[in-house]
Amino acid sequence: MPIEFNKLESPSEKPYTGTYQNQEDFPSENIEFIVGARGVTLYEVVQAMQTMRTDLKWIKWLLALILAAMLGQLVVSHPGLLQ
Repeated sequence: MPIEFNKLESPSEKPYTGTYQNQEDFPSENIEFIVGARGVTLYEVVQAMQTMRTDLKWIKWLLALILAAMLGQLVVSHPGLLQ
């Protein structure tokens, strides 16, 4: 996981005013946290989206079949409904 730090050439229009203001170093406990952190890669996001797309296709077909079966049952149980 790459991390990049840059010093600005000019002051920011909306400067940071938090507890880490003017911090010049990066404490070792922060480095350990970042190294141990597990994020989601872009590849994993793309794979999850493709899986969801496939799942949604099946859900749409299943929903259509269920609705067709319900409509068929309604027509069978009420024969004069479509007249």
